[in-house]
Amino acid sequence: GHKGINFQFRPEGGVPLLELDRDQMKRALMNLIDNAVAAVEERGEVSISTKYDSSLGKVQLEVADNGCGRSPEVRERIFEPYFSTKKDGTGLGLAIVSAIVADHHGYVRVRQNDPKGSRFIIELPAEQRANAVVA
Repeated sequence: GHKGINFQFRPEGGVPLLELDRDQMKRALMNLIDNAVAAVEERGEVSISTKYDSSLGKVQLEVADNGCGRSPEVRERIFEPYFSTKKDGTGLGLAIVSAIVADHHGYVRVRQNDPKGSRFIIELPAEQRANAVVA
């Protein structure tokens, strides 16, 4: 549906299973991907990656784009309800992402994607079950 966008998925092996509400996490990811698609304006790259930090027991999921990026002032407020930089935006999409991630005892933050664009990073606690690893 977005021929001018190069989508990349970069999963890291050894990411453990997560205990999550599949529908809610799907909603959060779709909000992040929709924003990334809007940011690249139908020409660019959107990447999704996963990795596991065993020393912290955290799984990291990242959605990055090489779009217009956001100023530090906007990044500071981006998860506030009703804050939007889009003309037709409600300002609820990223607030919903933040609430869903918090409900999963995780954190979400936004960073610059050098040299341009944005990176949204979700960190979630990993399950501590033996042999509960997704390859």
